Amino acid sequence: MRYAGTPDEIAFELRLRALALRTNCRTAMNDTLDEAKKIAVAYSSFRKTDYGEGTYAYRASQGAPYSRRAPHPPIPEGFIHIQSGDFVRKFTVKRTSYKGGKLTGQLLNKSEHWKLLKRGTGKMIARPLSKMVIVAIKARHLVNLRLAVNRSINP
Repeated sequence: MRYAGTPDEIAFELRLRALALRTNCRTAMNDTLDEAKKIAVAYSSFRKTDYGEGTYAYRASQGAPYSRRAPHPPIPEGFIHIQSGDFVRKFTVKRTSYKGGKLTGQLLNKSEHWKLLKRGTGKMIARPLSKMVIVAIKARHLVNLRLAVNRSINP
């Protein structure tokens, strides 16, 4: 980046780039949240073809498919068998905002049985879907932010 001009012109150009950075980072966060929603829906709708013998029917044939006691489930805990349309439809993206100088955004599920799946019950394991989505999306989020910074510096 090279600037030529008076100090006032350079300062003006830097302020424009800072505004572009703020806008581009917000767009990048929204893109990441949209991708996270797709991943969450996919993880809560797995089928036999998605994870081998991990379907509910297979797990049920082995005994209690989501039991806390041994044997533990044969697939990662965060995967959930195909859910009702209500569960999948209730995934919502709370758009990004700046709070206290920090960029924040949330992916929520307002389904009634989400709390039971998230925390588990006395007889059912918890499904840490949120943690699995964060792990899956982390690399893509960094790529989105790098692209946002590059677009701001080199318009």
